[in-house]
Amino acid sequence: MIYGNIDGNGLAELRNLNFQNLASAPTTGLKAGRFYFNTTDNTLYVYNGSAWVDALSQGDYTFQNGVELVTNTRNVQIKVATGANAGNVTLTADSNGLAANVTKLSVASDSTDYLSIASDEISANVDTTVTASSTNLVTSGAVSSAIASALTGALIYQGSWTATGQTDYSSITLPVKKGYMYIVSGSATVGGVEWNAGDYLVINKDIASGGTITSADVDKIDNTEGSDIVRLNATQTITNKTIDADDNTISDLTTSNFKSGTIVTSVGATGSDTAIPTEKAVRSAISALRYSEQNTALTQSGGVCTWVVNHNLGTSDVLIGVYEVSSGDEVMYDKAITSANSVTIKILSASNIAADTYKVVIKG
Repeated sequence: MIYGNIDGNGLAELRNLNFQNLASAPTTGLKAGRFYFNTTDNTLYVYNGSAWVDALSQGDYTFQNGVELVTNTRNVQIKVATGANAGNVTLTADSNGLAANVTKLSVASDSTDYLSIASDEISANVDTTVTASSTNLVTSGAVSSAIASALTGALIYQGSWTATGQTDYSSITLPVKKGYMYIVSGSATVGGVEWNAGDYLVINKDIASGGTITSADVDKIDNTEGSDIVRLNATQTITNKTIDADDNTISDLTTSNFKSGTIVTSVGATGSDTAIPTEKAVRSAISALRYSEQNTALTQSGGVCTWVVNHNLGTSDVLIGVYEVSSGDEVMYDKAITSANSVTIKILSASNIAADTYKVVIKG
């Protein structure tokens, strides 16, 4: 145990000695100049009278004008002196390779002076316009200008604008920039412009706070469908549209697709040029104007058999045909239209004619 000072008088060496090894800094028996080796971070520390500091670090240095910094492999923090010792710090890429070894410049939390672009401190490597450089810094003004230039002509979404109840555009918060775009909700007519939900309102000029947005300052992008737009694969009512049947195919039409009264199921006495009858209606109409029957037993008299037919068609303007039932051949006969509802048919025969031998067809 040595409790006194060891003075080698400049002639003796301390050999094979180790600093005290501790996992953390001691808190007692502290005195400026005491050393210990931290086994946790493998660093040699020295007590400076108030705190433990890295014994191999360069520490904090205050430089005045004309002080030359020689770089090494350690990190160096530069604080700009203040007060009576205030001065500029110049970093020079000289033969010591400063530019190659400086990887980060930072300002200490307790510094009151900072690096600036003025007076050429770092202007050699600072651009005032945004370029493709991967090594230079760029000013905030240059960044702002580059962003503004990139956004020129672009629409910038600003949220929604409720049109309902509006008579002007004062509800839009100022200031606004050209290209600001709002999606419209609700509906209203403002300054003769009809706004509907889904439309886009676009500001077409810069307007500062305190200004007024007029109808001339906004553009409308119509993004809503009108009631007369024909949509694909959708059920809708089409009004005032002309469909060219030569250039279009309309399929799957049924009688229910036509306007009420267009398709009729019966044919009137005079008919109509605005209605289309169904097949059954046509058949019924034809049947109503046609009468047929087969003969009853006819007795000949003077070589003639007389057949009276009551057709009840209500017209004397009729066509009459008499046919043999067995063959369908038309036979010779004589006819007389006796009234609007009956005709008399005479068939030459030397004998009586059995029932159902002939068939008469009368069309009114």
